[in-house]
Formats: sequence, C-alpha cells, structure tokens
Amino acid sequence: LVIVGHSIGGGIALQYALDYPEDVRALSSVGSGGRLRVHPDTISHMEQALSRPESIAPMIDGFWRQVESDFALELKAEGMALGPAVFLNDFKACDKFDVMDRLGEISEPTLAIVGSEDVMTPVKYAEFLVANLQDARLVVIEGGSHSVFAEYPQQVNAAIDEFLDNLARS
Repeated sequence: LVIVGHSIGGGIALQYALDYPEDVRALSSVGSGGRLRVHPDTISHMEQALSRPESIAPMIDGFWRQVESDFALELKAEGMALGPAVFLNDFKACDKFDVMDRLGEISEPTLAIVGSEDVMTPVKYAEFLVANLQDARLVVIEGGSHSVFAEYPQQVNAAIDEFLDNLARS
C-alpha cells in the first residue's frame, strides 16, 4: 500500500504504518503530523454548535476561502450537511492523536506536504515529521492553507506523482 492522508487521514496513515508495517510501501501526509492538537476554543465552539448547527457556517467558509468558487460551494454544502457533531468528533480524535514518540519506527518512504499558511497543522508539524521519520521529504506549497489539496491540486498532485515515480525507480 501507498497511503495518502490529509489531516487526521495523515495520522491514520502513520498509525497504520506503525501497526502494519509489512503492508505499507510508502506514505504521504498532507497537512498532518505526528500530533494533531486542536485549540480548546475550537472544540468548545463545536460543542456549543451542537445546539446551533448554523454557527459553524463561518468556520466552514474559512476552510474553503481560497478554493475555486464552484468547488468551494460544493465543499461548504457538504460540510454543513455533516454538521457540528461530525466536526466535533473529528477535532477530538485529532486532539488525542499523538505518535510523536514512535515516528522513528516508521521506515517507509514518506512525503509530507503542507501549505505555507496552514494554521491548523503548521509547517513545523511537517518539519517535525521529516526530521523524525527514517526516510522522509518535505514539500511546502507557498500560499496553501490546511485545504492545500483543493487550493493547489496541480502542485499537490505533481509532488505525489514525483514521489511515486521515485518509488517505482527504487
């Protein structure tokens, strides 16, 4: 397997590589890290939003502010349909996730992609990954936020394609 994951998906990829290393050929994390702390105010906001689901609209708008408008509208609609309970569970799972002490156990080649303007999983998270994994490289996409995959899909896909091409040659 070559596992690619964004945010908590990147955490799941790391956890899978730790639990089933024999199944994994390589990893790519996008806007992720070995620990995914969430600001307590964000969790509190989601808890309060359970009784006022419409209050998550400004946050969801912020997630997709740099994404092409038609695609952003689709993503916003999906986020609103999910509702605050799904976001709350996701944020709580992220906040509890921590494999920082075990990163050195992961020997599979890893590509860490992050947007230079990602405030949810800042560049330092990806830099920590690269510094603590056995075989990792970093791609920082200038101007990208936590939604870098949707904002700069050509650059993200090109980085992953190059990574996969290098895997095929090795």
